[in-house]
Amino acid sequence: MEEIKLKEALKASQKLSIHHQKRERLVMYDDSYYYKTWVPGWEHSHVPRHAFKIGFYDERLTPAFRKMLVEAGVDRGYIMSRGLVVGSSKDNWDKLISETTYEQRLVFIKNIFEKAVALRCVPSDMAPSNVILYNGEISLIDLEAFQSFDWLFYGKPQYWEAQNRNLKKVPQPLWRDMSKNLLSYLEQCVGLKHDKKLDCVENIIKVNNKLKVL
Repeated sequence: MEEIKLKEALKASQKLSIHHQKRERLVMYDDSYYYKTWVPGWEHSHVPRHAFKIGFYDERLTPAFRKMLVEAGVDRGYIMSRGLVVGSSKDNWDKLISETTYEQRLVFIKNIFEKAVALRCVPSDMAPSNVILYNGEISLIDLEAFQSFDWLFYGKPQYWEAQNRNLKKVPQPLWRDMSKNLLSYLEQCVGLKHDKKLDCVENIIKVNNKLKVL
């Protein structure tokens, strides 16, 4: 994984504009890249590196990823290449469907569920707003939106996850958004309708088994 010092990366870009700012996080962009940064010690700051380390994130699921932003030995964000946005958090998947093939969409979601079963983690907010097309390839972009089965299904965070969460900000039940977004993708993008919510490990495995025969 490539890294670059935060100050060096921001200095190298001559035309940075603010895209979004929310509490601990700031997203900026120039003609080629998005720069997502956060304050030191942010509660989700260990997530992206862990997901790369265990092999969940890779060139197949995050082809738009470029570099981690680091400062004083800690992660302060990451750089993503700009691509085609396929929707907002409330949109359906029509734009992605119009810009990709069925085979592309199927391979992408198969990778997610195969890795989820093997590694007991899953993207937790895969709404259209958190997916882009980069050079014609589907890419996740919200790299902190990734959680363990232990947290989603049992409320017990792993060492790389936030340990002191403000539960008032957390969707309830914990798996709610993960289930809603993945089931939406499955039905709209590959025509697979699963009649139960993804509220337990067993249902993740069942979907993975269904995908294997498509």
